[in-house]
Amino acid sequence: MPLHIAPQMPVRSAIDLLTSTLQGPMPPNICCVRISIAADRIDQELDAQPTLVERIKFAKSLPQFLRTGIRFLTMHHAPKPHIEMINKQFVSCRCNLKDPAVLRQHTPSRPRPDGRAYERVDALSLLYDVINTICGCITLAVSDRAKHHFRSSSTNGIKNWPRDPNDLLPAGPENTIKALSLWTQAPPLGYSIFTLAGSLALFYSQFAKDLLASRNHIFALALPIKHIREAIAFYDKSIAPNKFDPFIPSHVSSFQKPLTAVFGLFDDLKRTITFEFTIMVTDHGHWFTDSLTRLAAILPTIPGEWSKKLLAQTHFLTPMSICRANPILGLTLGAQQWLTPAANTPERAFEHIVSVRKVGCLNIKCTTAEEAIHLKNCKQCELMRFCNEKCYKEAWRSLDLPHKAICPEMDHLKKSLGEDWDSLFTPGYTFRQFQALCREKNVDMDLVQKVGNSIGALKGAKMRFRAKLEDPANYDRVNAFTGVAPLH
Repeated sequence: MPLHIAPQMPVRSAIDLLTSTLQGPMPPNICCVRISIAADRIDQELDAQPTLVERIKFAKSLPQFLRTGIRFLTMHHAPKPHIEMINKQFVSCRCNLKDPAVLRQHTPSRPRPDGRAYERVDALSLLYDVINTICGCITLAVSDRAKHHFRSSSTNGIKNWPRDPNDLLPAGPENTIKALSLWTQAPPLGYSIFTLAGSLALFYSQFAKDLLASRNHIFALALPIKHIREAIAFYDKSIAPNKFDPFIPSHVSSFQKPLTAVFGLFDDLKRTITFEFTIMVTDHGHWFTDSLTRLAAILPTIPGEWSKKLLAQTHFLTPMSICRANPILGLTLGAQQWLTPAANTPERAFEHIVSVRKVGCLNIKCTTAEEAIHLKNCKQCELMRFCNEKCYKEAWRSLDLPHKAICPEMDHLKKSLGEDWDSLFTPGYTFRQFQALCREKNVDMDLVQKVGNSIGALKGAKMRFRAKLEDPANYDRVNAFTGVAPLH
């Protein structure tokens, strides 16, 4: 294989190559060099987009690739056929490079991020290059969608993706979880699967529910913990003698990216179904208390926003991991001494505001919200979503946190930001950008704080209502981690 860098493969050719290769039935002896180079060409096109919005637009423009990708990832639900597929169908390069057309497909248009020549990389790692690209594109394609907002239309005669739950998860939620877990068994390979799972959970409630069911705690917690431990072991062996360096590819691929993906999954699950997530972590947190303690020592030594965010998540999960339930005493004192009310900062208020359009119905006493398609929002504030007119009216006149009390404040904030209001809900919009916008528009940050805190209180109240209704025995644990009710 030549070592020079070739002109870029047309992105359409790369997309067609991967789509045709991964569609079933797949041919035997698939060259991993060829499909890895094609995947990298798609990544190049994503990297070339000037904004995250444009990246999302590009990903959405590939419905057949997205459809083929999710079917490929969830094709096998049992270990034996999965392993046989990898070992028998994906191989190192055996192609006839004397053929000019074949040679073009094997010549990269840029060096690999790790600096290695493609022919020196093992077939499994090259296959996971493709997995990362598929996961990245699917994650982008659903990242700006409201929960359950499927795309039933077509573009240029091609059906958009996802059209419905069967198009989103052709294997069904349960088998999808089984299949995805098989791709995460060899850390650090497969970390992008956790990012994919988190995005699917945010978009589709049934997948989130099944993911947090006790039978699936292996995928939702045990396998992520396996990746955390592997990342820590890599740090202690390869990074600790010096310092983390973001310009060293292995530091990023074996430490930063796996941790970011795992904690991203935890954050997505917490935001999606706080009740079940709290129960899962408090029941099984002892599986990784030691890892959280080690990370709490490592992360403060690493500069960067990503490490600060992971450290905050570590501090959030630590008390949950040592929490134990007692039918008489409630939470143990060991957990109580770690618990503090959630910080009511402007940044946290901003996070509540920008996430509220993607969560479910915010009628506190709605019992069917997780199954509903939340497309109806308040016509005045255009922020809060409800299942239907009934839920809207109940929320408006609720005795606890009535919407009529905060709706005018939300509307005032929306009008203060004017035409920039919708930019808040653009994927990738940051708190720093929001702060600059508020300064430019002379927006009162106390108003932001009030609106954000009200949304946070509503979300917490709904979690407590649901916990008391569905699982009274675990009510204390949910109370403890929504930061409102006192412990006894």
